[in-house]
Amino acid sequence: MIRLEPETIPIIADDRECRGGVVEALRATGCFDVTLRWLAVGDYKVDGRFLFERKTLPDLVLSIQSRAAVQPGPADRLGREGAEGVLRTWPVMR
Repeated sequence: MIRLEPETIPIIADDRECRGGVVEALRATGCFDVTLRWLAVGDYKVDGRFLFERKTLPDLVLSIQSRAAVQPGPADRLGREGAEGVLRTWPVMR
């Protein structure tokens, strides 16, 4: 049977992300069911399958300088989080 009613997409947001305004913006759309929970990997887990890591430019620079962006670690834990893939995004300078 085809459902004509829109369904909300479940998102688990890391509880440390509640200050950035993204959680409120997602909730305000009415399209997402956002819950806060500590995530060992990533900042947002969408539909139980996709992890998103949000970085500010200063955080990205620190990650590169500390080589955290290329060292084993978070990617090794993806299986435990049940993620199928990861998309890392960074802001673009305008």
